[in-house]
Amino acid sequence: MLTVLALACFLTLLAVGCRTRHHQFYKAVESPRLLIGGREPVVLTRPQSDGGLLPEFTSATLLPGRGMNLLQLTVYLPGTGMVPVFVSPEPDQINPMLTNPDTDRNGAVTAGFGGSLQLPLAGRITGKLSADGQSISIPWHGKTLTLPTDAAGAPISSNGLFNNQLPTALEVDALPDGEMSTAVFEPGDFGGHWPSTTRVTVVTTLMRKTMDITITALNTGNQPEPMNIGWRPFFAIPSGQRSQLQLHLPPADRAETDARGEFTGQTLPLANTPYDFTAHDGAALGSRALDATFAHVHSSPMQDSPTAELVDRIGNYGLRLTLLSPSIKVLHVLAPSDKPVVSIAPRMGLGSQSADGLTTLQPGDSIEWKIRLEIFRPGRSLETAGIR
Repeated sequence: MLTVLALACFLTLLAVGCRTRHHQFYKAVESPRLLIGGREPVVLTRPQSDGGLLPEFTSATLLPGRGMNLLQLTVYLPGTGMVPVFVSPEPDQINPMLTNPDTDRNGAVTAGFGGSLQLPLAGRITGKLSADGQSISIPWHGKTLTLPTDAAGAPISSNGLFNNQLPTALEVDALPDGEMSTAVFEPGDFGGHWPSTTRVTVVTTLMRKTMDITITALNTGNQPEPMNIGWRPFFAIPSGQRSQLQLHLPPADRAETDARGEFTGQTLPLANTPYDFTAHDGAALGSRALDATFAHVHSSPMQDSPTAELVDRIGNYGLRLTLLSPSIKVLHVLAPSDKPVVSIAPRMGLGSQSADGLTTLQPGDSIEWKIRLEIFRPGRSLETAGIR
């Protein structure tokens, strides 16, 4: 009886603590000190492990007022200390950047740093420019979709329709070794740009060696709709020495582009080309600039899921991006030669001048998009070091 009573008291106190934590969180949202996109940033945290012998994630800053975009992810590196994973401004520097509606069209400012979520379209979309230069139109299954342009007069839309969305429900839960946020969005028909209505759930989980992002899109309307979910991260280079980075990509084909940068509809093999980073240890990025889209991404024979790696050997630092959903078939890699940043962006489809090749969600159907970002020490995986 004493054991049962003690267990009951413990569970009661735990439930009260969880309710108090959520109450305090929502109170902070209602009376925030700093608003970005109308909501206070959410910070997932976990304590640094004893010893400090291996790299580990310590915090993730999310922007609920901007579609749960990741503003920053912090990692502890042995011998170095706390290091930012993304190229991003400080939170208090963002709001002045949002005051110009021309440069922040459709949430474009916060899509240019950190890790932005892109849906229901992802990647660079080109189409027929409207007479006023404010939108483009693209075909989809005999219908016409209208998208806002990145800039007035430019026939390009590249940021999706999600970066200025606000959640209708949001909570943070404690985990044994981290924290998890769950945000629910009801963007409807995305301001009249989409043929049906959609509910989007974004779950971000921060643990010691991994961060998972899971996005679920549900067609809540009565019409079919296309769907392309993506993530555009801007990874920093801790050592600042871009030329010595090692990049590994999963087996794939390169999507061919013409002189204007438009997809031709053809794919090219990677073997014996400057775009082949599929060797076990990848290849040195060196001084070359890279701006390429890789299609038909699949896993290597010894892997369960397609995996990309970015290794900074001087910084003794590696990131592993695993595509956990079979719906993710494309990687876009951007590595300008004059900047210490590399973007490895996973998404479901290519994007281009049409949405016809994308996944179609029928009314009531849903699709899951999930990726995992893992921190590791080059030359020694966390598994072989005994960390599970």
